[in-house]
Amino acid sequence: MPDDVSVIDTSSILQVRRIIARQEQQGVYDKLTVLVQGNSLFFPKEIVVELERWSNPDPSSTDLPLEWVKANSHKAAKHGVPFDALSSCWSKYKRYMIRTS
Repeated sequence: MPDDVSVIDTSSILQVRRIIARQEQQGVYDKLTVLVQGNSLFFPKEIVVELERWSNPDPSSTDLPLEWVKANSHKAAKHGVPFDALSSCWSKYKRYMIRTS
């Protein structure tokens, strides 16, 4: 297991769609997949349900966030997320940092 491990939520995954140009989004999701494969990035299994609920109903348009989550959930969501412990951490840290490197 790597020294640095990150847990992301639905809004973080959707942020890619909001701030990254469409033609570059797949590359971002590919880099996130590398982190998942390296056991550095995880997400709660609930994300799959959340993204399915709000998925794009237009079959001619790919829903990249949902596709990425489904493709990586077997590894990224394999651990339960201790929400009680996380809420304790979140109450101590008001700001979140997004790494771009």
